[in-house]
Amino acid sequence: MPAARMSIRSRWVAVAVVPRVKNLRHIGAGSRPDALGDCPHPRCGKRFEVRDLALIPLWLVMKPAYALAPIALLFRVATLRGTLDWWTCRSRAELLEVLERHLDEADGGPSPRRVARRYHQFRRRGALARHWPQLQRFAGVERVEIDGLEHLDKALSRGQGAILVTAHYGYARLIKPILRSTGRPALLVGPSPQGRGPQDFPPFFTRFGSFVHTRLLNLPHASSLDGRWRDTVGVDLPAELNLRPHVAALKRNETLIILTDGRSVQALWPVPVLGIEVSFASGAVSIARRAGAAVLPTFVVDDPERPCPSGLRLVICPPIDLQVSGDASADSEVNLGRFAEVYEQQVRRHPHNWHWSWVSDGAFARPQ
Repeated sequence: MPAARMSIRSRWVAVAVVPRVKNLRHIGAGSRPDALGDCPHPRCGKRFEVRDLALIPLWLVMKPAYALAPIALLFRVATLRGTLDWWTCRSRAELLEVLERHLDEADGGPSPRRVARRYHQFRRRGALARHWPQLQRFAGVERVEIDGLEHLDKALSRGQGAILVTAHYGYARLIKPILRSTGRPALLVGPSPQGRGPQDFPPFFTRFGSFVHTRLLNLPHASSLDGRWRDTVGVDLPAELNLRPHVAALKRNETLIILTDGRSVQALWPVPVLGIEVSFASGAVSIARRAGAAVLPTFVVDDPERPCPSGLRLVICPPIDLQVSGDASADSEVNLGRFAEVYEQQVRRHPHNWHWSWVSDGAFARPQ
């Protein structure tokens, strides 16, 4: 293993829980980030822009559409917009080059051109899916297919909790609300829900735009400052140096959801997926190793051919056979490698669910 390999001590376990956290000093116990100072876009700090006035008519159209249109129709419109994105994309050649390099069409998989088109559709559908739990009381969620729910039930029957490990693939934010719709509560571990931060998604608004869009028109907004977002898909347990709340939740036989890939933590393990270097944080497998909880790779995949109105499917894989020995560092390396094997198999089944635009110079990293 390259130089990134290091011993997994308690202080590293805490830092590696969630890879999207840039600086744990801002989300540790007793700290509170400024609600406006952590905005990921400069527009958030402005009071007003002329473009706000141009967007108001669009928002007025979106209001009844979100309230009355069938969810299936909204997803079809998103798919159409994704198709238009594909035909007007200026980086088509670069995207196709990346797909041809890492996907083997000879294995019977879809052509790179088809994957690229469906990838653009996935991105538009993903923007809608982020808001779906806030639309029409999550209408249609009962028709989302769930594969492998018996694996989670069996893991919880042991009484030691379960950790659903996921990645930047598909619609990870929907794991919690889909499970809760079946009567199975789950706790999302992530960045502090206080103030704006890396958990926020575009579009970003000025203060006036935010007032009109979110408060006056009550349109859904994928922001930690929106109470509806926090209640449906927001963080339940913040990533912090104190892991006792996470361990206590597992002792209560609860389910944790942890994102494991990223680059914004101090302890990372580079593991190849489709020949692309993906950086994994060892927090999830390390906590499971110490608490005795099962680790189940879990993904919400975009599968438009399914009869569900949204075309989404929750996949819960069998638990990873965790290696537990006297060498915590070696165990993390092996266990992350086993997760990566399951992850790669899933990516091969539905390659358009991966964020191919994040691949650069043979590595997978979310743009800053």
